[in-house]
Amino acid sequence: SFLLGGKGELKLLPTYLSGGSMSSNSNSKITSPQGGGVKCVYLGRHKLLPAQERAIKKAGLQIVDTCFLVPTPGTPEYWSFTGRLKVEGIKAIVTVALPPHILAGLCKEFDVYLLKMQNVSVTSSKEEAEKWVAESPDFRTYLPSREGNYRLLEFTALSKVKITIEETVVVSSWEVVQR
Repeated sequence: SFLLGGKGELKLLPTYLSGGSMSSNSNSKITSPQGGGVKCVYLGRHKLLPAQERAIKKAGLQIVDTCFLVPTPGTPEYWSFTGRLKVEGIKAIVTVALPPHILAGLCKEFDVYLLKMQNVSVTSSKEEAEKWVAESPDFRTYLPSREGNYRLLEFTALSKVKITIEETVVVSSWEVVQR
């Protein structure tokens, strides 16, 4: 997997995540690279749910690597990152959540697929979150929130997206320099 090093260089990391989401679903494995299909990279910090893996396979996608971090579009690091993916034959990106400007940049270079997760509820109890996940572990997970609660999330779809951003600079930094 790729990850930016401290000086902006790309470093190769071990393929695939060993852990991930906070759910109790710990026996999930990422789709095997030998399966065939369109070569893609999973951009995310959390282990895929079994239902997400099945959706990816059904869509004809083959995850061959995982990446935790994407450089900012338009930077030399970004061009190095996307260039390296292209050299490796990557045609698509699969992710759960990225900022819109990063999604828009990736959409210029690759087919981009989003694993849609519905925010179902919030609970203050980790035990309650684990119980809810256990009712449908292939589709459900939970994540801790900053407030100390747990967000309950459910996988709903794999969608192909195309995002563009139109930008008009309203005030540039040089216009607000204090003298």
